[in-house]
Amino acid sequence: MRTHAERIVVTGMGLVSPAGIGQGPLWQAIVEGKTSLRPVAELATTFARYRFDPGEYAGYVGAPTIEELDAYASAHDVAMDDGGLFAVQPLIAAHEALCDAGLDRDRAGVGLSLGTNFGQLGLLEQLVRRRRATSLQELAPGMVAAYPFPTVSRLLTRRFGLRGPSMVFSLACASSNFALGHAIDLLRTGQADCMLAGGWEAIQASGLVGAFRLGVIDPQPCRPFTKDRMGFTPGIGAAFLVLETLPSARARGAEPLAEIAGFGASCDAHHITSPDPDGQGMALAMRRALDDAGIGVDQVDYINAHGTGTYLNDSIETVAIKRVFGARAHAIPVSSTKSIVGHTAGASAALEAAICCLAVRRGVVPPTLHYDTPDPECDLDYVPNASRSQEIGTALSNSFAFGGNNSTLVVRRYQ
Repeated sequence: MRTHAERIVVTGMGLVSPAGIGQGPLWQAIVEGKTSLRPVAELATTFARYRFDPGEYAGYVGAPTIEELDAYASAHDVAMDDGGLFAVQPLIAAHEALCDAGLDRDRAGVGLSLGTNFGQLGLLEQLVRRRRATSLQELAPGMVAAYPFPTVSRLLTRRFGLRGPSMVFSLACASSNFALGHAIDLLRTGQADCMLAGGWEAIQASGLVGAFRLGVIDPQPCRPFTKDRMGFTPGIGAAFLVLETLPSARARGAEPLAEIAGFGASCDAHHITSPDPDGQGMALAMRRALDDAGIGVDQVDYINAHGTGTYLNDSIETVAIKRVFGARAHAIPVSSTKSIVGHTAGASAALEAAICCLAVRRGVVPPTLHYDTPDPECDLDYVPNASRSQEIGTALSNSFAFGGNNSTLVVRRYQ
């Protein structure tokens, strides 16, 4: 069994975000401070292909276009049938990550740790609609088989020949952070040498309707930490990181892109949708991540906040950051990249972990867009509206979910 001191490095990343496919479009949006959030009407073609009807919803959404997905799927022989249409995002992101890591062929020893909030719920919604309109005998068996939560993990392991451990996590918008944390544990304990870890989310009506009825969707592009914020903007996408032990990376000549130095988790045990108002649970997750990494608060150079744009989350996350960092909290840049790509639910934590890897590697602090009127309760440095060139040695990535499931990753520049 390996020791806890085993270093875990990132050797590949694959991204499907509302900015586009791959690291390039997303990083360009971050550096230039351009949002990828669009009125739902502009994505009508995409939603039509998903057989998704947004109904009366007329707000903003973050999503890659169906033209981008189609082009990639055609070039890489990805099936776009009833099941494949929903699974195309994780297929693309996984393919990109494995190729980026130089694992084009030898993947047998790679495991999979996958996070998703709703899974293929949109597919179940289609099944229900079709069942009402036709007979049971006319429902396609392949569509039925494509629904259950483990379906996408089985699809990925078969398609890419991943014979290591495989697990699926569903913990709301912290799902893929817990998937990454699980992968770290497997690597540290010697149960795997290499893991494909991340998350994905497709569009579906139930989540959109539920969030709308809870009053947590902003009719404008989301405005994290501003005084007039009204909620988040829904987003869809997928993100995977290839994690492996440093000896494994060195043995096969892979270049580490960043290091995942620590992971921390906690539960508020407070309320199904509202975070603990004292911020104790969020603070505990951050402290545990720092302790796991063996670093102090003075070594953190950037915090990628959960930053949903909801009134409670942003104010309580601010309180929690102050609890952990004390007076130094005001000197640390804190930003929400959900203002750029929206809240991609089960994909969000992995997407933001990837953003932190890019930030520490390239020395750029991502901005919080749509930041206009400051909120006296949110008084930290939120990097308003424009990115900054700044050396970043260590970044924290926070993901705090409904149900009080809190998680934090420590991402470090590889040295």
